[in-house]
Amino acid sequence: MLAIGDDSQVVEDIWHVLNNDPELPDVWYDFFDHHGPAPIEYENQRAYHRFYLRCLAIAERSGAQWAVLTKDVSRMGIGFYVREQLFPCERARLWLPNGIVRDVVIVRCRRVKDHCYECGARFVAADE
Repeated sequence: MLAIGDDSQVVEDIWHVLNNDPELPDVWYDFFDHHGPAPIEYENQRAYHRFYLRCLAIAERSGAQWAVLTKDVSRMGIGFYVREQLFPCERARLWLPNGIVRDVVIVRCRRVKDHCYECGARFVAADE
């Protein structure tokens, strides 16, 4: 039996069982090496600064679940990679390894390569 608060192991176990994780480009061998504040880009119009959040997570949309890799997070939203294309204004639910479950609305989704889409999502309240 898992100890109380061992949510990271639960998410990781489910992530591997789903077997539908995004296929990151080979040149991203150091994907999980980034930590802390993300660099500020020129002409950045974001309201809140982004921080690297490189971890395994689970996304659910319309009853289907996907293994996703989170990219970064801010006070307003989260970036992640998923195997299937999502569309703006779609809603999804994310399970993060620290036990937090957040509802999000997809703001953008772009294809990085076959079976890998980079999505940006805004956090929303469950009743919103």
